[in-house]
Amino acid sequence: MQHANLGLILITILCTFGLIFAQQRSKGVKIFWPICFLAIFQIGSTFWIDTEERFWIFLIINLMWTPLALDDFFNKSVPVWSLIISAGLSGIAFLYFNITSLNILVTVVVILLTARLIIFFIETMLSMQLIGGADYLAAFAFISSLHSHVIGYWIMLFSLLGILHAVRASRAQETIPLIPFMLASWCLVFSMTS
Repeated sequence: MQHANLGLILITILCTFGLIFAQQRSKGVKIFWPICFLAIFQIGSTFWIDTEERFWIFLIINLMWTPLALDDFFNKSVPVWSLIISAGLSGIAFLYFNITSLNILVTVVVILLTARLIIFFIETMLSMQLIGGADYLAAFAFISSLHSHVIGYWIMLFSLLGILHAVRASRAQETIPLIPFMLASWCLVFSMTS
């Protein structure tokens, strides 16, 4: 990949983080940890991308999902319309850039709906929410672009990052925001398999 593309993604990601920092400046120093965390994964992963079309899809997905990831990190929720638009545009982008096919998108939707039903019954029995609705749409967007043989690595990596976050926070009952960890893991797995 050309050095101009690496420069472009570096500048774009840094500008995105700058805008998010300006918007969330009331959070003070607390905003630096998640921004640095995502920046390390996003910028570091760009060096493994070897084709032009994978570079552009990587850039588009990061621009759409970074604000949602930081919103999820700080507020433990994301705006519904932003989430639906990002998930829909992600699916369209994957189809446009031939990252995935319509059959795979339908398969992912069926699998996620089945998983949601199973988890719903478990949540009903336990009388508590285990996974938020936004996480399913994020999973749809990220899984749709990955090869089937690396989805397990993606799941293990974002789960490990979430567990490390919970340990770092040292609060066992704290709600763990999954979207930032899903995005960081997606960046690494997507770029390594390009």
